[in-house]
Amino acid sequence: MAGALPCCSEEEVCGSVGSCPKKCVGCASCQNEPACKEPNNLTEHNAATLKDKIVPLEGKPYFTSVMGESSVRSQYFLKIPKKFRPYLPPSSTRIVLCCREKEWFAKYKVYKNVKVIREGWKQFVVDNDLKIGDGCVFELMNDKELKIRVQILNGELPATKSTCFTVGRNIDNPILIE
Repeated sequence: MAGALPCCSEEEVCGSVGSCPKKCVGCASCQNEPACKEPNNLTEHNAATLKDKIVPLEGKPYFTSVMGESSVRSQYFLKIPKKFRPYLPPSSTRIVLCCREKEWFAKYKVYKNVKVIREGWKQFVVDNDLKIGDGCVFELMNDKELKIRVQILNGELPATKSTCFTVGRNIDNPILIE
């Protein structure tokens, strides 16, 4: 299926912080805005704040991957690390990638010596604007439905050189230790 589907209902992301009986993600940066505190009210601001929120792992099997050329351009596939393969079935099947409150269906493919995520992966990459150098954490949330939560860590370097790259490069710009 092309594109993304809602992953969680609005009531699961109600915007409450700390006091929410459902213990949802919440919107920590806008506690003073009434619209974000109301149950079942996923405001535009709240959604933007939650979009890139990193949540703790739940103790389930996971792996990390830094996006390379084959993952985000040309071939569009993600190789599954050997340490994670025992948690996946021995044959090709559909998987569900859940990220930023949406779901993408992709194909988990088994070849002789490698397991990859292919069909559907390209749409996930495009929809989430993944770039070379971005890091992702893939956590297996449901091993029956093969539902994997993906958290994206932006890997961009600053557009301009910061002082940490220029200090100590020459005698005119030394590293000072006090």
